[in-house]
Amino acid sequence: MTKIVLTLLVLAAAHFEIWRTLPNRRGKRAAGMLLLFVVLAFPLAYLAYDDYRHNYLDANIGLGIALMFTWAVTLVLAVISVIRRLRRAR
Repeated sequence: MTKIVLTLLVLAAAHFEIWRTLPNRRGKRAAGMLLLFVVLAFPLAYLAYDDYRHNYLDANIGLGIALMFTWAVTLVLAVISVIRRLRRAR
């Protein structure tokens, strides 16, 4: 469960870094970033809840796939954030 919470915090940090690079931090863009976070965090949160609620003895492949998907999305968002910061610094 600790890995899941840590993964969601890193995903939130990546979203926050992209939000900081937006020229207009209010309105539709901010709402869009919040909606994007909720959409991307929902599969992991749902599968974590399902794993916690129904503790099966088998391997939970769905939870592993959700973690890998979230890590991949977090990596992509972090790279986009770094690229936007570098372009903005010029």
